[in-house]
Amino acid sequence: MKKTGTFLVGFHVPIAGGFVAAASYASSLKINAMQIFSKNPRGWSSKPVDKAEAIEFRAQRKKAGIKFVMIHTCYLLNLASQDEELRKKSVKALAAELERAELLGADCLNTHVGSCKGCPPEDGIKTVARSVNEAFKLCVKSPVLVLENTSRLRPSIGGSFRDLGAVINLVEDKSRIGICLDTAHAFGAGYDVRSAAGLNSLLKEIDSEIGLAKLRAIHFNDSKAVLGSGIDRHEHLGRGEIGKAGVSLLLKNPKLKDLPFIMETPRSSPEDDRKNIATVLKLRVFA
Repeated sequence: MKKTGTFLVGFHVPIAGGFVAAASYASSLKINAMQIFSKNPRGWSSKPVDKAEAIEFRAQRKKAGIKFVMIHTCYLLNLASQDEELRKKSVKALAAELERAELLGADCLNTHVGSCKGCPPEDGIKTVARSVNEAFKLCVKSPVLVLENTSRLRPSIGGSFRDLGAVINLVEDKSRIGICLDTAHAFGAGYDVRSAAGLNSLLKEIDSEIGLAKLRAIHFNDSKAVLGSGIDRHEHLGRGEIGKAGVSLLLKNPKLKDLPFIMETPRSSPEDDRKNIATVLKLRVFA
């Protein structure tokens, strides 16, 4: 991640009104980082990104001072699948998402890697890497693809950073690959980020298995689920099991200070986002 000297923080923003409206919503919150889907996240099909809308989105982003944009792939992808039909469908969909991210001028494309039920984890890891390599060959130019850690252990791939590191080691073009740390997922998988010792242990593992330079973004979420539960349930910052102390430690860790913090916290109205950003700004300074 290029150092900007600016604290980067934002939200996953809905695209119900289109990409330009998403950027306008981000601007209304006075945030400088955002994440979006580029299509329906629960369906395979998608209409092409309108080039004129992409140009307008890029312009609105610049006008709003949004320094970082990440796109999240649809939820249906399973790059680890041992069902070859589903795997090939996932590869094709990933390549299309890479192309859409490039057109929209995104900085990263975030994806879950999937699961390999009924097979050794080593086979699942190899399958993910093969799928990524194939997608990169289908789309030769794109933003960096970041693999997101999961809250679940087997049969999912990515519950540990050793998993993600093993995948990256097998990716042919390492300049195009990185990771995204989801704090709620890490907590659910057993990484205790509530203490300085626990957070430092997590970062040491990332550095050892992958390299901290490959850490491109943070999904900044509190957790409704307890430590090591294997459950993925996001909570408002400071109101979950990670709590204010853990949130503050993450915000103030010097190894994370140049990374974008993207919240995927619950939203019933814009007021929820305003409260969460206020919590971030308060805990970053005072806690």
